[in-house]
Amino acid sequence: MGLRKLISKAQISVICALVRKNKSNQEIAANTGIALRTVQRWTKIYREGGRDASPPPHKPKGRKRSVSQRTLNIIRRQLEANPRIHSKELRARNPALLAEVSERSVRRYVKCDLGYRSCHAVSKARLTPGHLNSRLTFVSQHKDWDLDKWRRVLWSDEASFQVTDNQRNRVYHRPSSNHYDPH
Repeated sequence: MGLRKLISKAQISVICALVRKNKSNQEIAANTGIALRTVQRWTKIYREGGRDASPPPHKPKGRKRSVSQRTLNIIRRQLEANPRIHSKELRARNPALLAEVSERSVRRYVKCDLGYRSCHAVSKARLTPGHLNSRLTFVSQHKDWDLDKWRRVLWSDEASFQVTDNQRNRVYHRPSSNHYDPH
């Protein structure tokens, strides 16, 4: 059996009031916008329970959440301070709050409850104001050159290599969709 959609007490009382007026289940479903099967179930519960009070809604099944909203707020603050932090580090920093929570659950809370997503930093050329000024002066100095002078220039491509740490593999957690955020 699948999960049931919870309906409010107000909706249940509307169903009960319409049952008291001898409306059919199809009419109640059409008037309230609630699924026919749900109306049938609550009509049956109401008729078996008596006509004096509306039946209480069922409680959701399943395990209680292992983290509170306070714990999620603490995790959010830590992610805002350091977006590179991993779930393992989050558990290590908060042993009292996340003692019984697995790393996978921490990742799920970060993704689903807090709305953060993990992504890689965008590789882009970083131009400082000095680079921009030197490019501007180069252009202004060479704007009058003709095609023969430009043919005598030897152009070479530059590449940077890193031996130790690969910056591309670092994961960042961020709530927004700004790929070029410098933080």
